[in-house]
Amino acid sequence: MTKHLPLIALTTVMLAACGGSDKNTSDKAGQAGNQNVLRIYNWSEYVDPETVADFEKKNGIKVTYDVYDSDETLESKVLTGKSGYDIVGPSNTFVGRQIKAGAYQKIDKSLIPNYKNLNPELMKLMEGVDPSHEYAVPFYWGTNTFAINTERVKKALGTDKLPDNQWDLVFNPEYTSKLK
Repeated sequence: MTKHLPLIALTTVMLAACGGSDKNTSDKAGQAGNQNVLRIYNWSEYVDPETVADFEKKNGIKVTYDVYDSDETLESKVLTGKSGYDIVGPSNTFVGRQIKAGAYQKIDKSLIPNYKNLNPELMKLMEGVDPSHEYAVPFYWGTNTFAINTERVKKALGTDKLPDNQWDLVFNPEYTSKLK
């Protein structure tokens, strides 16, 4: 989990409100009675629940934070047209077709003061799915994790020591041929 990542950053750098172009529905989605509510749908275990609680306390905003386990699950909700979420966090591989299907509203960049500080290389990569940078903003990027069963790998390699660069286990044929 990303415990120390401020939720305010999450609320300003993911996708704009979901639900197509019906602005009245979107405006109502952010209100529950007189209390402000922010509805987020994101990958499971990306934001620590304590971060959400801290954000609520600091900003006086109630957060409904729902999680999903696959892009297909998210897509089935956002393509219905009225998901009720203000912010969602899809993968780059799915967001392009969701944008084309009209699942998202345009981002009001004036509400994101640090938008100008986004990594230009990541923004260029986003052009493949959002050419005009109107709907999506990169938030997470890169490899999450990979694990090595060191005992089994050492046994397969016939050694007591792993290579200094453990990525060699994935990319160096000297090791990969023994690990097949």
